Amino acid sequence: MKEEKIALGTWAWGSGAFGGDAVYGVSTDEKNLKPVFEAAVRSGLRLWDTATVYGMGESERILGTLMRSAKREEVMVSTKFTPQLAEMYDNSVERMAEASMKRMGIDYIDVYWIHNPMDVERWTPGLIPLLQSGKVKRVGVSNHDIKEIQRANEIWVKPDSK
Repeated sequence: MKEEKIALGTWAWGSGAFGGDAVYGVSTDEKNLKPVFEAAVRSGLRLWDTATVYGMGESERILGTLMRSAKREEVMVSTKFTPQLAEMYDNSVERMAEASMKRMGIDYIDVYWIHNPMDVERWTPGLIPLLQSGKVKRVGVSNHDIKEIQRANEIWVKPDSK
């Protein structure tokens, strides 16, 4: 897969407390975002960054709707697992990934991140089955310090290391 150098973030997509209307005072709904999405895809932009917490799922839903006008291989999806929103089940990471895929209408995520550093030991191993199943192509961590990044990498390289 080609390395992408630019991503378009969708943090302010949608409406409500975390949407563009509240943050920027402008409407960032599907109608207003469609020409932006189409122009970006025509120009070769492929990587779109979103997260469960962006608009509490609304950003992912809008991105998924817009993606229907493009071929799946033209769009790379980067989204994030947010520990602070996780249900407290053994497979919370997988459940949130599946909910993200459902909102976007896709069957895999190109890059799936742990959004915030909260209990690296608990949440990082949950990404391994997603990689193994093909539901996720790449994983990463976001907002983590160097020790947390190193520990996450150790868990991914040697899943049984404690």
